[in-house]
Amino acid sequence: LSGTELTISKGITVDASALYTASTQTPGITVDANQASRVFYVNGGTTDAPVALIGLKITGGKASEGGGVYAYYGTTTLTNCAVSGNTASSAGGGVYVACNSSATFARSIAVAYFGGLPTREAMVKGLRLRV
Repeated sequence: LSGTELTISKGITVDASALYTASTQTPGITVDANQASRVFYVNGGTTDAPVALIGLKITGGKASEGGGVYAYYGTTTLTNCAVSGNTASSAGGGVYVACNSSATFARSIAVAYFGGLPTREAMVKGLRLRV
């Protein structure tokens, strides 16, 4: 990334599953903010049309909240994702789920500095968390 976060404002799928290596659990594509910004800001997605991130390594994010992913209003799913090497000065170095959002993690891991996954008024399912 070149210093600005990737904003997702409606239900879409970012799918790198064809490049995911199941035997080593290695994500197919790395999205790296190089400590210049948050990686993903998600403000959208519904139960019927969630924001789906599949087979990604999300790294190098830096923000006050949600260095890797900031999920704000909406439904987000992470499948076969590794969220690591992200930082936050306030909360949620890896992922921050806020404001009536929901996040579902399937075969994904969040490792972060200053909290892997804090939430506020949110629902989180299926996360393997290592802080």
